[in-house]
Amino acid sequence: MSAIDVHALCSKFPITRKFYAFTREFYAFTREFYAFTREFGTFTREFYAFTREFGTFTREFHAFTREFGTFTREFYAFTREFYAFTREFGLYS
Repeated sequence: MSAIDVHALCSKFPITRKFYAFTREFYAFTREFYAFTREFGTFTREFYAFTREFGTFTREFHAFTREFGTFTREFYAFTREFYAFTREFGLYS
């Protein structure tokens, strides 16, 4: 529909003018909403990547803490045995 046809309809039927104004506003809204959804999609993809990396970090940190716990238990057992060994020779009373 050309601009002349729209102008003729709007001058002839006042409700058409309101509807045409509404459709223009709605079109502007949909363009802005589309831009928003694109930005939101980018944000969600980046957030998903962050959560995946954070999940990898937490799994690796959990594995590290388990290994460190095993090390400390073994080191504690070694120090107890060493202390018992040195007590046999009277180094500690």
